[in-house]
Amino acid sequence: MEIKIDSGIPIPKRNSSKKKTIYPFEGLRINDSFIAGEYSEDLVNKINGHIFYYSKKLGCKFSSRKVGDNLRVWRTE
Repeated sequence: MEIKIDSGIPIPKRNSSKKKTIYPFEGLRINDSFIAGEYSEDLVNKINGHIFYYSKKLGCKFSSRKVGDNLRVWRTE
């Protein structure tokens, strides 16, 4: 397969709709926590992405741990 270079094609505008998360990162105070769901590697990856985003957006720090069968997220700073 040969890849062809195109010129003059405009870049589509980004979707400006803001997606809301079901997780209450913005409402957490230091030492508050919530259960994100039943523990799984997929959930850990998803929550880690949220933690990265909300840490930058809010200037806070978050941590997650497996507690029993669930994944719990804390605001640490």
